[in-house]
Amino acid sequence: MDPLQLEDLKSILLNAFSSDLSTDISILTKSYTQRLKPNVCFIESGAQLDYIYVQLSGTSYIVNYTPKGKRIIADTLHGGQIYGLIEALHHRKTYIGNVITLSPCILAKMPCNLFLSALKHDLFLSNLALGYMADFSAKLMESSEQKSAASPMENFLFYLYHRSIQQPLPCHITENKSFIADYLGIDKRSLYRYLNQFEKEGYLRREKQAILISEENLHLIKKRLGF
Repeated sequence: MDPLQLEDLKSILLNAFSSDLSTDISILTKSYTQRLKPNVCFIESGAQLDYIYVQLSGTSYIVNYTPKGKRIIADTLHGGQIYGLIEALHHRKTYIGNVITLSPCILAKMPCNLFLSALKHDLFLSNLALGYMADFSAKLMESSEQKSAASPMENFLFYLYHRSIQQPLPCHITENKSFIADYLGIDKRSLYRYLNQFEKEGYLRREKQAILISEENLHLIKKRLGF
């Protein structure tokens, strides 16, 4: 592998998993990076697996569809993520899910063969990728267990909690209601019922289409969830 490509990949991964993104993002090779607006599908399920995508910043989500066309949102993923790596390590030829930006995102795109070659020849990169895979798998299992064990109402509270701790308070949640309902696996009618109830109980307030979580709201949510 070309030394320049190897160093570029190291910079990309270090930026993806570093809290100090702004100091180093400018040194990345521009041919690898792209800035995407919200609601852009950059990976399509079943498409040829030619590239590995590294999410440097922003939020995206993985979605699949049932044969009847129902949308199932597998997870929302924030900050540093690697897309396509699981499929590549399993020797799959295609992507297994649609990945769509939920907020403005900065992504790095590298040919799959170059990415895998780097992992084979550089112990530091291999360990970094292995750490990411372990963390990703643990979070996926925790999320699955939580969704299975909790009621839809409790899962909505967990959703509000996790969204609130990812940014300064007051937190403005601007995802549309259809997205939140699909993520929770409920219909919009149930979602609005929970919103009305939570607003009365002081877990949130609404401002036009946004959901607002203040420090006081978050305190009540944590108390309700037993944190």
